[in-house]
Amino acid sequence: MAFNDNSTKGYGEGAQAIPPILYHYCSMNYFIEIIKSRQLWLSNYRCLNDPSEGIWFDKIIKDLLDDFNKNTEDWEEVYETLDSARKILFDSVKSYIFCFSTKGDSLSQWKVYADDAKGVTIGFDLAKFGIPVGVPGNKSYSVDGFGLCSVVYNKQIQKTTIEKVFNEFSPNNVNDVANMLIEAYKLSCIFKNPSYKEETEWRLIFRPDLHFGHHSTPENYTEKSEKLYNNTGKKVYFRNVDNRVIPYFIFNQPKRDDLIKEVILGPKNNNPPGTVKLLLSNYNYLGTIIKKSSVPHR
Repeated sequence: MAFNDNSTKGYGEGAQAIPPILYHYCSMNYFIEIIKSRQLWLSNYRCLNDPSEGIWFDKIIKDLLDDFNKNTEDWEEVYETLDSARKILFDSVKSYIFCFSTKGDSLSQWKVYADDAKGVTIGFDLAKFGIPVGVPGNKSYSVDGFGLCSVVYNKQIQKTTIEKVFNEFSPNNVNDVANMLIEAYKLSCIFKNPSYKEETEWRLIFRPDLHFGHHSTPENYTEKSEKLYNNTGKKVYFRNVDNRVIPYFIFNQPKRDDLIKEVILGPKNNNPPGTVKLLLSNYNYLGTIIKKSSVPHR
């Protein structure tokens, strides 16, 4: 299964078309930053609210490697190398994401992602951003290496997808072993624990170029020799969130005035809709509908 424009479309439990509106939950401070800068900040996905982010995927990989080792004679000789490389990739593969939901007025998401319901949801028309649907491999994939993909929560779909990756590579070739895991770990940022299914999440994804290193023998697969190189030419930025250093990349929104279809004010957001409308118009977002959440205030 090659990771290209065609084969990645459809991941995300069958979603191929971008929904008419995708919502981003955020605080008022971040909302104003997004509007003023016309930027989206894609954060390292291991620095998000979900404590199991990445760990869930790594566990699936580990279980599948164990199964292949038990049931396939050819895999036994390279299992140790594979498991070692898996641990290195878990620590080194970095995807940067910006999160959306198909639901713009969800109580659970208001509480967690929008300053305890005092923030907003921004309803973007992502089809106008020119981003292809799919998991980006590197900067040559699409628009500067960005891709848009819905999150997969179904564990069986997750396992089947990774098994297809495994089956396309030969365990007798050390380079194939490395490439197999790199291909598999490209999916780590769209596979999530089923417990989060109600969020119906889509992600704008950016992945710095990965170089596994110039290795030719299993002995070279050590944590010391592995390094992730960023050859994208894009600057990485840092910000403080709750006393945590969060690295992020910037996605610049297209220069058009119809990117935001609606803004929903949270249940505890007391801003007058007219003031929010003034903010949007001042920064050339036109025709945006301002709504109040229908979730009861608590």
